Amino acid sequence: MKFTLFITALLLSVASFAQTPVATAGTKYVLIMEETGAWCGYCPDGKTYLDQILTSTPHAIAVSFHDTALGWTPGYENLFIPEGDAYVNTAGYLGSPSVGGYPAATIDCVPGTDGYVGQNRGYWSTCVNTRLSASPMFDITMTHSYAAATRKITINVTAKTLAAISGAYNINVIVSEDSITSMGPNGSGGNLQHSYLYNTSGQPYYMQGTVITAGSVWGLASPIYYHDGVVRAMLGSTWGTTGVIANNAPSGATYTKQYTYTVPATQNTSHIKLTAYVQKSNAANANDRGIPNAIQAKLVTTASVAEVVSNISDVEVYPSPATNVVNVKATVPENAMTNIAISNMVGQTVFSNNYKANGNLISENLSLDNLSSGIYFINISGEGFSSVQKLTVNK
Repeated sequence: MKFTLFITALLLSVASFAQTPVATAGTKYVLIMEETGAWCGYCPDGKTYLDQILTSTPHAIAVSFHDTALGWTPGYENLFIPEGDAYVNTAGYLGSPSVGGYPAATIDCVPGTDGYVGQNRGYWSTCVNTRLSASPMFDITMTHSYAAATRKITINVTAKTLAAISGAYNINVIVSEDSITSMGPNGSGGNLQHSYLYNTSGQPYYMQGTVITAGSVWGLASPIYYHDGVVRAMLGSTWGTTGVIANNAPSGATYTKQYTYTVPATQNTSHIKLTAYVQKSNAANANDRGIPNAIQAKLVTTASVAEVVSNISDVEVYPSPATNVVNVKATVPENAMTNIAISNMVGQTVFSNNYKANGNLISENLSLDNLSSGIYFINISGEGFSSVQKLTVNK
């Protein structure tokens, strides 16, 4: 299928930012809400478990609430927000007495087999796999745009019922930030990660963060520990925006909510992600606030997309739908090094490789053997040019 870049560039030039859509498209996604803290010595091990799940499970997405538990003052934990504290400290959300507290996580905000919403890290993977088989109930489409001059993000969320629903459901968007460096000697930076596993050889975060010795004496810090998925804002407050989705909505009904968020100068727009989700509204029962579906996207901040794509033309991605192989062709600057990457609907890169143009031509056949059926995006990019094309894989 051949795409007309002139029309794309014209549309993008109308505004100073690009509209970027993601959608569940009938697929069930699982939302992991980790409960962690820079003061928590075992939380680097929780990050290890979360990394493994996100790597092995394409339809799992995650955010991390930092909490001010155990009496720590904001001087030792400055990554919390009040809405997140309210979520974490809901009764039963930090795990059953048999599996302890931090690090914990809620999986779609539904109880595990022990009846508790909060689960210890050893149970996360099992709970995720269980939720993957649940009915999505809603399709969620999220588009966002970014105005560089004001650092303002505009997010539109559309929720469509896939079956008649019973009760009330809310819409929400979480703004999270990756790659926040743990800096500052002895916790002075407010987000210095403590670690009981600092000296455990073979642990993925060995020698990262701060060692905690006997008596909780803080040791010297390594600045290479990074906090990922840190919840910076809940745009619908802790439990979402009420009144958008009709109570007892029929199948096929569509509801839309718009949010805005101005990114503070202290937050890195290159590391921001947006997570849209639908959650059951139940003020009387915290164990009945399940999340039927969610979607996540990385913030696209390019303010000059029209200029970037102008150096690439004659883009072809075919066939689409594709089964085993997709052909990618484009005219690019002469002998340019070009990256071709394929990402899934939640922004995870499933393929990436660099190629050198033959004169002005990029022409590559890409194997799809490792991809399952679904919607993907092919990004063809290099210095001064970029083009994103949709690909449907049907096996």
